[in-house]
Amino acid sequence: MEDGARDWVECATHGAQAPAFVCVHLIPALHAGTVRHTGFVEADVQPDEGHAAESCGWCETCETVRAQEGGWNDRSEQHAQVKLVCEACFERLRQLACVASVVAALAVELERTPRALAALFFGSAQRGRLEAHSDLDFYVLVDGDERWREGRMRDDLPLELSFSPARYLAQRLREHSPVVAHALATGEILFDRTGELAALVSEARRLWAAGPPPASDAERLRWRFRLTDLFHDLCDLGSDGPDAAAVAALLVQRAVEAACACRGTWLPPRKQMVEALHRDQPELAPLVERYYTAPGVAAALSVGEHVLDDLGGLLVEYRTEPSKC
Repeated sequence: MEDGARDWVECATHGAQAPAFVCVHLIPALHAGTVRHTGFVEADVQPDEGHAAESCGWCETCETVRAQEGGWNDRSEQHAQVKLVCEACFERLRQLACVASVVAALAVELERTPRALAALFFGSAQRGRLEAHSDLDFYVLVDGDERWREGRMRDDLPLELSFSPARYLAQRLREHSPVVAHALATGEILFDRTGELAALVSEARRLWAAGPPPASDAERLRWRFRLTDLFHDLCDLGSDGPDAAAVAALLVQRAVEAACACRGTWLPPRKQMVEALHRDQPELAPLVERYYTAPGVAAALSVGEHVLDDLGGLLVEYRTEPSKC
């Protein structure tokens, strides 16, 4: 359809949008959520008289072919195999190109920093799930025995950098930290002077594939005690209200943690929790999804009851193993 002198396209994701054009190699990059391995070149398009400018872009390989051919001709256009996308999809490519530029510049900056031994890019943006409020997450290995965090802004993108010696992350892996294990297992090494980061990544991938060790009998008892306590507190509060809402949220959170710990599965990343539960714990997932879709006392009690049943039910009488004070 047309609006004045401008054509429109119907995008399955964004609906009716202005048209834009990209090389065929950027389509998989758009779906993957990263142009870090393809590059992105945007044409400087000027509007014709009576016609709005249409965005055009291509990958770095197409740019190389175009330069070799002295511009666009049959050979360079055949290599590009230009495809129609919508303007919103094209804007997404611009955002991904900005991320790629920021990550590349930071990698160069860090590699020139004397104390920095290695750097890892991880998180939702690195995995192709960049959202409006996503930050770019980095682990930076340093020499010495200090660790610290920094928040920076680059091109309106928030960066979160965590600096630490390799042995700190190694210890967190031995403790089966789901955050550290997932970051290292799924992240991308930017540089690694000593090989320590590559070793950590290899170990994290092994651990992540194997899953954490199931909870011991003593740990299962502790989880059962905590959930029973929260379950009774929520029952005492009764109807929905601010106090009940607070306890309900805590009960659901602890129930998910207990279910993962006792079944030997990793605690899911926050942004993909329900998705991961559907994969790893299909009986629990619908109850958790129901609670987060329509929070309430009854929904939270259903989650707690389900996990408690797996642990042996509400705790009435118990005795822990003696330990030294």
